[in-house]
Amino acid sequence: MPMNPEHHHRDLQAAGLIAAAAPAASEQLLNPSDTSTDRPKVVTLCGSTRFWRELAEANFRETVAGHAVLAPGCDMKKAHPLWEEPAAAEELKTALDALHRWKIRACDEVLVVNTGGYIGDSTRAEIAYAHRLGRPVRYTDPVGHAVILDRPGLHAFDLP
Repeated sequence: MPMNPEHHHRDLQAAGLIAAAAPAASEQLLNPSDTSTDRPKVVTLCGSTRFWRELAEANFRETVAGHAVLAPGCDMKKAHPLWEEPAAAEELKTALDALHRWKIRACDEVLVVNTGGYIGDSTRAEIAYAHRLGRPVRYTDPVGHAVILDRPGLHAFDLP
């Protein structure tokens, strides 16, 4: 079923707004240095979207624990008209990656959803970024944590 051109145009505009607004609005939306007692802990979820259900479960559990959760909002592994064109998909992925790095900067802590110990290249880069920023990093699967940190010659701060 072909996509309505009006919807496609609206979706492309939305993607452009994400790219334009995410880096500029960071200081206006959250203040990570605010440590007042009435402010909830802000947790950013990182992990492969192949584990979308597990990301949703982690989001649920963190929310029930009283934390404000920042998480991936798109699963680009599933077909969607917004990223069916390769050039648009690449542009959107770049914008979403920048937005996710902002989420890591804005949080108090990162929770890596590493189902079965799996940590892919993008997630490894996000972990390294969190470490460089001094954000504590937790893992849903401690075995995956040990695998990554114990691999010979690989140090968390040296990850891409």
